[in-house]
Amino acid sequence: MSRENNKYLKLYEETNKIQSMRMYLSIINIMFDFFEMEDPTIEDIRSITVDDANDFLDYVKNDLKYENGTINKYMKACSSFYKLLRRQHNGLVEFDPFSTEEGAVRLKEKT
Repeated sequence: MSRENNKYLKLYEETNKIQSMRMYLSIINIMFDFFEMEDPTIEDIRSITVDDANDFLDYVKNDLKYENGTINKYMKACSSFYKLLRRQHNGLVEFDPFSTEEGAVRLKEKT
C-alpha cells in the first residue's frame, strides 16, 4: 500500500517543514543579533569567520545555557544558511564558517 498521497501524512510533512523553517529562521536571527547585524548585507555575511562561528557556539553554550544537542542544531542551522547561499544563489558566499570541514566545532551529545 502506497502512502505517498495520504492527505494526513502530507499535512504532517508540511507542518514539520513550516515548524523547521520557523526554528531555522529564529536561529539565524539569533546569529545576526549575536554579530550585531541589524540588516545584514552579503558583505556582513561573508565577514563571519570560523573563529566567529565558534564564538557563537560558546555564546549559545555559556550564555543561553543550551545543551549540546541544541547547540549542534544551532550550528547546523547556520551552516544550512551558508550552504543555501553558496549552492543555490550562484556562490554568494565562498565558504561556510559553520562547517566542521572548515574547522567549526560540534559538541558531543551527552549519554
